[in-house]
Order: sequence, then structure tokens, then C-alpha cells
Amino acid sequence: MVSNLVGGNTSVSNSTLDVTGQATGANITATNATVDIGQMTGGSVTATNSLIDINGPVTGGTFTLNSSTLMMENAVGGTVNYGTGVSNVDIADISTTNSTQLLGINGNDSIAESNIAFNSATLSGTTLTLKEGATTVATFTDVTLSPSAPSTTFIASTENIGGTTYYVATLDPPGGATGATGSAGGTGSNGASGNTGSQGGTGTSCGDPPGATGSSGDNGWGNVGSNNPSTVPVTMQNVFGELDAAFLQGLGNLANQLGSNANVTALLGSLIGTALGEMANSDLLNVGGVPTSNNNNVNQGSVTPFDEPQGSGGAGANTDPDRLKNLLLPPGHH
Repeated sequence: MVSNLVGGNTSVSNSTLDVTGQATGANITATNATVDIGQMTGGSVTATNSLIDINGPVTGGTFTLNSSTLMMENAVGGTVNYGTGVSNVDIADISTTNSTQLLGINGNDSIAESNIAFNSATLSGTTLTLKEGATTVATFTDVTLSPSAPSTTFIASTENIGGTTYYVATLDPPGGATGATGSAGGTGSNGASGNTGSQGGTGTSCGDPPGATGSSGDNGWGNVGSNNPSTVPVTMQNVFGELDAAFLQGLGNLANQLGSNANVTALLGSLIGTALGEMANSDLLNVGGVPTSNNNNVNQGSVTPFDEPQGSGGAGANTDPDRLKNLLLPPGHH
């Protein structure tokens, strides 16, 4: 820390130089350093990767900035050279017309101030015009670009420096070539399920409407044994169904045609009795039970041939020719 710095050459590296008073005609070189000066009149400062902070007015002198920042309270004169790298000049207070030289501005170099708002900056010749909307609010009259400057277009923005809003004009470099397309992002999670649709109307039935259910048939004839409810009696009706009436009627017609021939009548009775007797002694009588080892039927219930009670002698059928003749139905019976 020194009170004043007058003439001579001063170098500072990786440290801080604090001049609380005035620097007059002194040449300062700063590398990776911070230099604080109360007021500067004449002389020069060359800064590389450093911060130069002038707390009072700058009435003369030259600043060369290489990837450095120059902060000034106000600028009445002096020259700023933008060297290598990207550098920034931040002036707290400017006038509507400023004669401080800003020379060799290159891509991404900037000039900023905090007391006059603007939202556009345009360079025409050596004059940088700052506008708020369509209104010119300030100018810098001695501005040049580096021979390697990529464009002449400035972009306007704002920046917060030490809690204060600065209005910034930055030389806009051209956009680089479009990079390769990045890989696709992962698939997002499934969305919520939609509402269930309303139920469609009932379709019409095809074809004719179904027929009505038929009525129940008559109960079968004969008695059912008490020991086995599934016993079915063997009768002419059960065996032949509706055929027995036609069969007996046919036999009756034949007998009437033969008339009083007793021999023929006896022969028919014998033949019919023999056939029906064989049927009666066959397994048709075993519908209600199963044979046992002694050939007797078990659980026969009340099964009998022709619904006639059996004699004590067994399951033989009654084949009396006279009785059979009487079973013949007369002609025309239905």
C-alpha cells in the first residue's frame, strides 16, 4: 500500500497493489494481480489476467487489457486498448457523449455502464450509439474494432456487479457450425389411462325367434317298486308304445276275416302267446334290477309282463290262447 505513485515502473504479480492517493505518470504492470488506484492522471497500466479498479476520475493515461477487467468510477479521458483474450470495461458513470477511446475491441469484449439504461448498441464508423428503444441515450465517439473482429454487431444485456445493475454492450461473435445432434432422450413415463368408454347397445338376434318349449308328456303306466325308484314296469304300452294298438288291431282284423275257423284261431293264439311269452321271459323284465348269482332278480319292484300278477311258480308269462284272443282289438278301434 502506498499513498501516491509518481513516475517510474512498478510491477506486481500474484498480489495486490493499493495506491490510496493518485498515480501520476507511473507505469504499472500487473499479472494475476489486483491494482486499486484512488485517481489516475497520465501514466499506463498493462494488465494480464488481472483486475484494475480506479476509484476516482481518470483524466488521462493508457490501459492495455489482456483477459482482464478495468473498473472506473468515471472517465473524462484516457485510452483503453483491448489486447488478447476477452476483456471488460465497466464504468460506473458516463456522460451522454464520451470521448474515452475504446480501441481494438474483439469478439466477446464488452463496454458497460450503470447510470444510463439502454437496450441496443450500434457501431457506425467509430461511433458506438446506445439506444433505449428508438431514443439515443449516449455515445462513445472513438471506438474501433480489432482487425480480427468476427463481426460489427453488438448485443445489449444487463449484468449485476457488486449489487448494481450494469447495462452491457458486447461484440457478438458469429455462431459456430452446428454441432452434431445429441442422442435421443429416454422414453417418458406412461400417461394416465383414459376413461373407460360407454357400453355399446345390445345387438339384434339373428334368425327366427326360438320355438316355445313343448308340454310335458303323460306319466308312464305301471307301478314302481318301493325299493328302487328307477324301476320301469314292462308292459305292452312301455315296450311297443303307440305300436301296440295298431298291432292288436291288425290281428283283430285278421281274426275276423278268418271267421269261425277254430283251427286258424287256435294257431294264431299259440303263435302270439309263444312270441309274447319269450319276450316276457327275456331280459326285458330285468329293467328294474340286476341278476344275482342264483339267477333271481334283485329290486325288481312290481315289474310283471303285461301288468298281470305272477303265480307263485316264478316269472313266467300267462300265454293262455283264449286270453290272448280276447286282447285282440275289434276293427275300427283307435
